[in-house]
Formats: sequence, C-alpha cells, structure tokens
Amino acid sequence: MIRKMIKAGVFMVVLAVTPLCFTACSDDDDDDATYNERTEKLYDIIDVYINNVVYPTYTNLANATTSLYEALEEVQEGIDAGTLTQSQLDDACEIFLEARAYWEKSEAWLYGPADVLGIDPHIDTWPLDRDDLAEILESDELRAELEGDIEDAIVWISEENGEVSHLGFHGIEFVLFRDGDNRDASSLLDGSYETDSHFTANTVTGAYELSFAVAVAGDLRDWTSLLEYAWVGTGTASSHIARCTKRGFQVKLDGYDNFYGAEILNTGSSEFFATPRYTIATMLVDGCSNICAEVADQKMGQPYRAAADIATSEETSDEEYVGKDYIESPYSHMSFTDFYDNITSIKNALYGNIGGSSPSSNSILSYLKSENYDLYEELLDELNDALEDLQTCINYTYAFVEIINNNDATGMSYVKEAMEEITELDEVLNEAADWISKN
Repeated sequence: MIRKMIKAGVFMVVLAVTPLCFTACSDDDDDDATYNERTEKLYDIIDVYINNVVYPTYTNLANATTSLYEALEEVQEGIDAGTLTQSQLDDACEIFLEARAYWEKSEAWLYGPADVLGIDPHIDTWPLDRDDLAEILESDELRAELEGDIEDAIVWISEENGEVSHLGFHGIEFVLFRDGDNRDASSLLDGSYETDSHFTANTVTGAYELSFAVAVAGDLRDWTSLLEYAWVGTGTASSHIARCTKRGFQVKLDGYDNFYGAEILNTGSSEFFATPRYTIATMLVDGCSNICAEVADQKMGQPYRAAADIATSEETSDEEYVGKDYIESPYSHMSFTDFYDNITSIKNALYGNIGGSSPSSNSILSYLKSENYDLYEELLDELNDALEDLQTCINYTYAFVEIINNNDATGMSYVKEAMEEITELDEVLNEAADWISKN
C-alpha cells in the first residue's frame, strides 16, 4: 500500500514529554507580570485559532463534500435518464475542487482527530494505484454492492478497502478529470469502456465509474463530517452528526473527556494541553512545520529528486518509495494549487483568520510583533515568499505532473525555488515555536 510519507505523527510522541519542553518560563524571566500578561495573550490566540480558523474550515469542508455527493447523485440521475449535460458535469467538478481546497487549507492542523482517528489516510492517500482501482472496478463484489442500496455500498466500500488510494479525493478525481480537463460528459453516456492502460477487461464504462464515485463521495462526506464533529462537537450541523451516528464513528479520542477543539480551548485545565505555550508550540510544530516538511520534502521533493536523478540510495531503497509518480492530484493538474493551499493553511493559522489581508489582533503573528520578536519580519517574509514562489509555479505553462514527466528545465527550477523557500519557512516556524515556549 502506498501512503503519504510524512504526517502529523509527532504530536502523540511530544505529549509524553510535554511539560519539560513547554510549561516553564525561562530561568532568566523574573518579571512575573510580563510573563502573566503574555500568557493571557496566548489564551486569546488559542481561542481565535480554534473558533475563527479551525472550526469554520472544517464546517466548510463538510458542507462542500455533502454538496459534492449530491452533485454526483444528480450526474448519475442524468446518466440514467440519458439527459446529462456537460454543464452538470462541470458543476460537479467545480464542487470537487472547492471541497479539495478546503481540505488542503486544513493541513496545518492535521494533528489530533485527522491523524489519530485515521481520517487523513482514509480520504487522502496517494498516488492513485490504478491497478487497485481497476481490480475493484472489475470485481463482482463491487458491482453487486452498487446495484443495491447506496448506503450499504458506501459502508462496504469504506470498510472493505481501508486506507487505499482509490477512496476519498483521488478516486473521485480520476473519474471526474483527465489531463487537466473536466471529463467529457459524452464518455459517461455512450457506453464506452475505460481506456486507461491499467484497465484491460473491457467491463468498466464511464457510467459505472461514476456510480463508484458516488459511493466514494458518500464515504468522503461521512469522514469529513466526522472530522468536523470530532473537533467542533455539539456545534456541528445536525445532519453531519446524524451521518456520524449512522456510521457508528468514534468521535472523541481515547482518554479525552471533551471534543478535541474544546480540549484545546480548555488549555491549562487539560491533561493533554498543560499550558498555552505548549498549545501554541503544537500549532506551530506539529501543525504548520509538519505540513511545510511534507510539501517541500515529499509532495514536491520526492518526484523532483527522482526526475533530477538526485534521490539517495537510502531514499530509493525504502519500500514506500514511489519516485516520479509520487504526484498529488495529477488528473486535475491541481498539484501546485494543492501545495499553495497547504501553505495558505499555515498563513490562516498564523493570521488567526481565513483569507484576511492582515493578521487579526489576537493571532500568533500579532503577538510576535507586539513582543518585538527578532525574527518576526523574517517569518512574515518567508511566508509571503513561499506563497509567491508557488504562485509562479501555478502560473507556469505546464502542470507539476508534466514538469516532472518531461524534466522541464524551467519548471524544475521553479519547483526547486519553491521547495527551498518552504524549507526556510519551516525553519523559522520552529524558531518561533521555540521562542514562544521559553518566553
């Protein structure tokens, strides 16, 4: 099984060593008033981060995946009636990309439920294994399920396949997009067979693929509802709670009395979040730094090193090494947008708002500025530079998958520059976390 290689696995390890790293103020800090004032500011930052950034992002994600499921149901109805239009299919593709963006803009806080409950690998494992996809689509078991009740099909697909690449976003992406374009609606109506080289039995039509995508989208809707519920708790939309109840999902982490967001908001009284300094460090290290490392070293780095023929023998000998094919979102050609949205999630976490032109007053960046943190300007510059370099990649003539497959010199140079900038951002994030934990 091919899995994403870096995820928020640091968090549970750090918990075991918590207070030594993050609870005590510096030995040199004898100004209790200043220390307490800073502490109160950190509590305000946590409140804004949870309520103004994390909660609305996950709510938007769950709403968008619900809309995606409904849009794909309408596409299927159009296929069955022979009335499907390209406009209907295009609308479904647009909703998919909207849902995808909300997910990618949440990856700066993949610690907690996304990691511990296995939500991340269940809905976002890649690259897509087309041999596995062909095998399941050509199986009698799947056909029997899809010809029955859709609720049963959703559960069967979810439980019989576990953490595989054809679940979640990437199985749906393959059905809806090809070579960077929305799929041609006629290919879902004319009864033609899948032409991808991994499909050899000539039993899988476009219409059948779409019925598979509907079931996968239903499962994606349910798991993103779980992600929202596990963080937000009883403030979650009742329809999303109902999906979690129907699926019998675990909604609180083992050992936790509260939903995850409430546990963080309860910092200081929580055994898992002992001090606000520890909580902020978790945001910066297990959240922001972790996605920086994944984007630079793996999402971009692994295929880049393979294409440039500079991968080390240690890397290539790893059983999970993929190389040039380790590309996220290759069918929609949205890889660079995925990466940009990942860094945007860091920006939102640092700004304490979503899509704001400036940091909120109770944000990590505003706090660092008010405390005259030496590297404040550098952190802001590295964040902006990383986003600008990724925008350059987005604006380039060729998509990431095309750059890698063709070893396009100009494109490769843009990728290298963006990777280096993201790595520098990662370093400054860790330095900021260290400063906050000690001051």
